[in-house]
Amino acid sequence: MNIIHFEKIDSTNNYAKKHLHELQPPVIVYADIQTKGKGRFERRFISPYGGLYMSMVLEWEEPLLNMIVPVGITEALKKINIDASVFWPNDIYLNRKKLGGILIEMAGKISIIGIGLNVNSRIKDFPFGLRKKITTLFHETGKQYDITELMVSIAEEILGLAWKKEYLHSLYTEKLSGIGEKVRIEVPGEGTVDGIIKGVTEKGSLLLDTGGSIKEICSGTIISS
Repeated sequence: MNIIHFEKIDSTNNYAKKHLHELQPPVIVYADIQTKGKGRFERRFISPYGGLYMSMVLEWEEPLLNMIVPVGITEALKKINIDASVFWPNDIYLNRKKLGGILIEMAGKISIIGIGLNVNSRIKDFPFGLRKKITTLFHETGKQYDITELMVSIAEEILGLAWKKEYLHSLYTEKLSGIGEKVRIEVPGEGTVDGIIKGVTEKGSLLLDTGGSIKEICSGTIISS
């Protein structure tokens, strides 16, 4: 797999989309700092020095990437003794705080998998309003981690899950945060929905007990729990 590195860039996903005609998948684009990192719905993803900011560019039309990617990340973290969880639909949590996020974008038959993880960064590197909501591996363990090794491990786990899809649902469910908890979810086109998380479907839709019925939610944002 080819690897392209930048010390600073606006966004690794943006670079991948702009230069797609020059890239020969599989490729990883990663940067030490992103100045305009982004998440779902164009939300800003703060990307100070010390984090892992990568985009995997794959010629892989895989409908289960929304499950494969977070499971691959948590499996790679498990190898360095970090017991992270998945906060539906696309965040990685550690000790109930956000450790990282995922943004998957499609360009024809090409998948661009953006991953941001707070690795060696400090809490003080983030805006004041985020400091109680996020965490970093360094903050949790006091250890410095080799970002390149972690990046390669994550890529290997994601690609390896292509051959283990029969276990994907159970692995995802095992890592899913909030099962049995009451939440409020903002659903595009529907407003907010309250209910208790019961799990996910085989395709990764959230199963929510709304009080007498189970609702499948394909897309949404948990706004309170």
